[in-house]
Amino acid sequence: MSALQIIVTTTGRQALVNAQNTGTSPVLISHIGLTSEGLAADAEMTSLPGELKRLSTFAGAVVEEDTIHVTIRDDSADVYGMRGFGLYLDDGTLLALYGQTELILDKSSQAMMLLAADVRFVQISAASLAFGDTNWINPPASTSVAGVVEPATSGETNIGNDAQRAVTPTGMKFTLDERLGVGAPSSFVKGLLNRQTAELVREKLEIKSAALKNDGAGNGLDADKLDGQEGDYYRAWANLTGVPSSFTPSAHTHADADITSLAWSKVTGIPSAFPPAEHSHGVADISGAAALSSGSFTATLIGMASATSGTVHWRRTGNKVTLYAPADILGASSGTALDMTGLPSGIRAANTQHVLCARLSMRASQRC
Repeated sequence: MSALQIIVTTTGRQALVNAQNTGTSPVLISHIGLTSEGLAADAEMTSLPGELKRLSTFAGAVVEEDTIHVTIRDDSADVYGMRGFGLYLDDGTLLALYGQTELILDKSSQAMMLLAADVRFVQISAASLAFGDTNWINPPASTSVAGVVEPATSGETNIGNDAQRAVTPTGMKFTLDERLGVGAPSSFVKGLLNRQTAELVREKLEIKSAALKNDGAGNGLDADKLDGQEGDYYRAWANLTGVPSSFTPSAHTHADADITSLAWSKVTGIPSAFPPAEHSHGVADISGAAALSSGSFTATLIGMASATSGTVHWRRTGNKVTLYAPADILGASSGTALDMTGLPSGIRAANTQHVLCARLSMRASQRC
């Protein structure tokens, strides 16, 4: 429980000032008043509100510079609930008071009231206070005051950050076992700890003068180096020895899917020439066929008395194409313009003039 923060009254502060007004003088707390009234302490109060009784059966001691420990005893048959108390000097001055709305304790007629509390002063030094009989007081122990202390658990001892609780032998052993191992230190380690010089320690470890030698690069403690070189040195290819000058690959194969490009000159086992097989092409299949100079085709001549079919020869001279129709397909003229079907598109080029040499008396050997 944290210390109760008590309010020093104005009259109480005045009682502390010495006659020369140069500091404080000790005062004696002779009584403690009790109240059952819930109150908010005020420095201007001169008496304890709702005071129900005043006790002299108490003891107190200064345990810190700003803290006192007070033990109050009431072995009467009175019945009351306590919510506050006030400290009175031997001249009746109310030095300080504390109060709260909740019950501090509830006394019955069959019970003896025994209250121990730490009271903290934030406005004056507790060293200026003195108490009456203190033979039965049980103050909390500190580095300067003998008193009640709570033993620390083994876990609290091992953590080691508690300045209030006391260490027990059990807790100390637990801490040593946790940090050094069970049963540590061993007899061997104890023997080392008894050696008073480094030379005697080396002798105990039987390493003699070996620990003093350092034959490394530069006679320095280059424990992080290899033969005096940092790790970067061995990552450079030029600093490596015993490596081959070339790396001839062993025989192996690759799947077709693994080959992304291949030069024709690298392909082996191919023929030196590719002679085409005998075949033919229609005029319409030949790009630029209109540039040919002569040829023939099968056509039907129309515009005659009767349409007949046969082989027509043609010859190109510049933009002029001359067609030769044999007499056996001409027949009798009907008096209309002569024309024919089956004329290849290759000789129907734009800007080409067609002349049909077709006369009733023409023969295959005649020309226009």
